[in-house]
Amino acid sequence: MLYRKIFLNSLIAFLLIQALFHYSDVEMLKYLLYATELSFILFSLLTVIKKVPKLTSEFFYLISFSVLVLFNFFVNQQSQIDDITKIFGGIVIFTASFYLCRGEYTVKKNERIKLIFIALLPFFIFVTDTILGYKESENAMSIFSNSNNYIFFSICCIWLMMLYGFSRKLVLSFTALSLAVTSTLGAFLALNIAAVFYFRKKIFSPRFFIFFSIAASVGIILIIYSDLYLFERIRGTANVFYTLISYYNINEFADIGFGDAMAMSGSNDGSDVSFLFRIKIWTESLTYFLNQNIIILLFGLGFGATPEINSFGLVAHNDYLTWLIEFGFFGFTLIVYGIWKGFLKLKDTIFIIPYLAILIYFFTENLFYNFFAITIFSFCLALTLQKTKNENFTD
Repeated sequence: MLYRKIFLNSLIAFLLIQALFHYSDVEMLKYLLYATELSFILFSLLTVIKKVPKLTSEFFYLISFSVLVLFNFFVNQQSQIDDITKIFGGIVIFTASFYLCRGEYTVKKNERIKLIFIALLPFFIFVTDTILGYKESENAMSIFSNSNNYIFFSICCIWLMMLYGFSRKLVLSFTALSLAVTSTLGAFLALNIAAVFYFRKKIFSPRFFIFFSIAASVGIILIIYSDLYLFERIRGTANVFYTLISYYNINEFADIGFGDAMAMSGSNDGSDVSFLFRIKIWTESLTYFLNQNIIILLFGLGFGATPEINSFGLVAHNDYLTWLIEFGFFGFTLIVYGIWKGFLKLKDTIFIIPYLAILIYFFTENLFYNFFAITIFSFCLALTLQKTKNENFTD
């Protein structure tokens, strides 16, 4: 109970400091934010050392991950101290949350109020910015660097709302609001795929078949005829993809120019060809990595190295590829093993929807270095594993 309270208060502090920095741009606030993040990580670490049993699989996983991260940091010159702190912080917060949030699960009213504040503060900042005509940078979204980071944060908040017993209407309303604000195609598809996976055993039962048939029909009509930006993007992306697979070999994808792809989609802003942009980065980055020596293949190029090895000078826009390139095969295997174990334990619960949506979203974005969202993600996963241990959440 105490750790949950400290977690929510710390998250509120993170958001408020970031909001102040968003409007004032005072450099000191950035250092204050780092200090607050580091303090919470250190508090969680000390808690783990003091209270977590040492002969458990979770503690062994933490030690293994810590050793790998430290080795990577000292061996690879690309690694930065702030990156290693945030990467290490996520697993520490997970371990602390897993062991300190056990026992009777009750949520007080003031916790729900704090969660509402956490979830809605970035939205209100976005609305305020829109009214004022203020934009911190070209791609900024509220207090986040872009809309992808914002929607990742929102999905984590959706997950936290489910854990804290919010009504289904409120959760669905917040989900719709988040998607409407960002029009992020990847998140929309990830949430829908995750929902279909959860209902996979019920979709053809008499009770649910009519509902899913109607929902699928409405979705198809919207995709075909709706003028909403999100559905226009789906149509444009489908046009590009259909043309690519019809006239090009997959090995030629990386050589296709953006002008050609935009002509296929009919887009003027390039949003429909963003996946082609990703394919080009993935191809270049993976080719470079696989041509390295065995030490780099095993331990990676170092945190933040991916922009140095592709012609765009950008991140991979694929967290799985980032883990492989920057952490090496050892780190990649360790991380994927952890999230796979979580998937197996949650696959038949309602919480698989936000969890699987995030895992799918990892395929097209770089979200692992987003400290806000990874903090909530780690906390939610730990809390969910404890909550579902002796309870049934399949309905």
